[in-house]
Amino acid sequence: PALPPSAVRPAAVAAAAAVVEVRREIAQRHAAGGDPVETSRIATALFDAVVRDLWQALGDTLTPAERQAAAGITLVAHGGFGRQEMAPHSDIDLMLLHDGRAAETVATVAARFVQDLFDAGLQVGQSVRTAAEAVRLARDDATILTTLLEARAVAGPAAEVERLSSRLRRMIGRS
Repeated sequence: PALPPSAVRPAAVAAAAAVVEVRREIAQRHAAGGDPVETSRIATALFDAVVRDLWQALGDTLTPAERQAAAGITLVAHGGFGRQEMAPHSDIDLMLLHDGRAAETVATVAARFVQDLFDAGLQVGQSVRTAAEAVRLARDDATILTTLLEARAVAGPAAEVERLSSRLRRMIGRS
């Protein structure tokens, strides 16, 4: 459930202002006839910064156990966000990739983070998965496979995304 307006964290309020500014910048570049590919990349970089800032701000509010669980989470952009092809009102496809330890704590941290993203005015397509879960889903759904092959780390241990990509490539090679 959404937090009442009085419970919206200050970082989400600041991020909401940043999102408005990002969208204004994109609209101005588009209206001025700017290169769409460059505009998409700039938009992605700006949205990356908003997501990272919210993630960092959330970290400052976590208990020690939550902070330990969060340290093992990699924020993974995929889909258009992963390809760095953001349009002004694109959703943000974000997977919180974790190692499976402290799953309940990871779920709590993820719920708070996604709430902050929504409070900031972002439309988020999100999932919380281990690499094994992601690979299993990708094996059964070509759309999921394609979107994960375009994944990149936004925050957290980037090596986890490379390990996931390696597992996906091995799976494709065996198919």
